[in-house]
Amino acid sequence: MFTGNIPNERLGFPQDSFLADFQVSSVEIENDDGSKTGKATVHISYQSSNYEMLVNMKDGKKEGDGLILYANGTLFMKLKFVNDLAEGIVLKKEQNGRTILRGELEHGKECSVFEEYDSSRNVTWRGFYQNGKRYRELKKKEGMDGFYSEANVNGGELLSVSEYDDKWRKNGRCFEGESGRLKRECLYENGVKKKLIREFTGSGVAGYGLNLPNNTGFGNPNTGFGNRYNNPYPSCNMIEYDENGVRVYEGGFEGDIIKGFVRAKSGTEYESDGKRALYYGDWKNGKREGKGSEFKDLNLVYIGEWKDGMRDGNGEEYNENDELVRSGRWIKGEYGVLRYKNDYGNDLNSFSATWLNGIERVEIGNDCFKEVSQFVLEGLNTLRSVKIGKNSFYLNGRREGSKCVIRNCDQLRQIHFGDYSFRWYDSFELKNLPLLKSIQLDMSTFGMCHSVVFESMND
Repeated sequence: MFTGNIPNERLGFPQDSFLADFQVSSVEIENDDGSKTGKATVHISYQSSNYEMLVNMKDGKKEGDGLILYANGTLFMKLKFVNDLAEGIVLKKEQNGRTILRGELEHGKECSVFEEYDSSRNVTWRGFYQNGKRYRELKKKEGMDGFYSEANVNGGELLSVSEYDDKWRKNGRCFEGESGRLKRECLYENGVKKKLIREFTGSGVAGYGLNLPNNTGFGNPNTGFGNRYNNPYPSCNMIEYDENGVRVYEGGFEGDIIKGFVRAKSGTEYESDGKRALYYGDWKNGKREGKGSEFKDLNLVYIGEWKDGMRDGNGEEYNENDELVRSGRWIKGEYGVLRYKNDYGNDLNSFSATWLNGIERVEIGNDCFKEVSQFVLEGLNTLRSVKIGKNSFYLNGRREGSKCVIRNCDQLRQIHFGDYSFRWYDSFELKNLPLLKSIQLDMSTFGMCHSVVFESMND
């Protein structure tokens, strides 16, 4: 067995390494030839306490697993050595066995992610080391499960808010900033940036209503750019990209990193080439809404009103020769059609037709508007047909003053009411319908009606 004092610079630890504060007093090596190879016990001191390290020696250099023990024989630290330098995972423990530090070493120095814990296993610090020094801190992002904010250690500038995998590689969505402002949203896989989802032009998006120094909402690692943005800087637009990195939208926006960003206000949607406009106009909640123009191959195909992503309201449709095809009212993407599906409107007690100008067809399904006591279509000069399904406008018992009136619709040609529709209505009136050709009233329609008036009909 070799026993003796060995100079710190030989069997000790480099002064700029993770173990620099550990002082080697002596080394005992188990062998029969007096060499510096074999199982070794290294006697060390750290912060006025004495410890023993159990490790293999090869030609006087530490090699393989190293265990540093408290004086009572419990584990203080577990690490690995390669050619005398600490490499790989390192664990530090209290005497009761609880881990208080976990990290990774490279050439004897801290690197990658370190985590420090209190006695209850709560994380007290988590972040990245580089060349033995802290340079990035990671904190859980409030309100975003699985997301962490990454900030510079010096100055606290927020760099990103991202999802991470169990190896602390960015994996999933990541919001990146520059100079304390949100600049882009990306998609990462295993630490590699794979896709740009959206970016923000100009200087990016600053925080809103956070009252932070210099009003840099992105600059606080605890709150950061997770609060609401209402595009406080008009010069800042949002650009969205498809799976191939091609621009699909540029314009106004609203939202935040918690709820997500959506198209809003005014903006342009692009065709698959990312250059030619597909739509230019108003947006709300990520959908076309308001006034806007739709294009195909740079030709205008529709200009008018939109709602919930569909043509809805007054508008004009054009062909490829820039000729007006039709002008009128769209509802839920269909020209001139007001359509309600089955079981609609049974929580309503009124049916208003004041906004129906430009409608060509009214189509109401089965079991609709059962509590509505007045159905009036009047002065709709584009209306051509009315079709109402079974058991609609039924009223469960007669109501005084209930009425169905269709009058002064000079283009109306067809009326069809299904079984038991308007069964308990008091009155039914058709008046001034000069082009009406067909009236179909199915079984028990207006079955309890007291008054029927047909006046100024087509002879």
